[in-house]
Amino acid sequence: MLLSGRVGDWTFVYDDGGLTSFGEDGESPAKLLSTTGKQAATCTFSINADTNLDYAVDGELLFSISEELDPARDAEEIPAGLRDAVAAAGIFEQDHLDDDEPDAAINMRVLCALAGLQCTLDDLRRIPLWAAPFA
Repeated sequence: MLLSGRVGDWTFVYDDGGLTSFGEDGESPAKLLSTTGKQAATCTFSINADTNLDYAVDGELLFSISEELDPARDAEEIPAGLRDAVAAAGIFEQDHLDDDEPDAAINMRVLCALAGLQCTLDDLRRIPLWAAPFA
């Protein structure tokens, strides 16, 4: 199932099957969605905790990572348009993880920060959603 909605100028799609992770010929959906002169970002997080984050502007993929972003390790590769969102996402210590395990939710927090998505569950429930089967 696909659900979509809008938050400010950003449109979001929730894909519970992970079928929209890659476009035709393996193209990043962020690249395809940004071809009209806009910025686009995509993030996936699977049931197996696989994650990625792509960021594109004007049809050009500027950043792509297929694991959890590490702000210290990846600092030189993070484009200017994504840096504030990375800083806003922060790094959360997780008591149940070993010290060397990554922050599994950082990519999704970066995406939410980029979109200015700072809302409660009640706020999300008030957003009109469109649902469609993915065939």
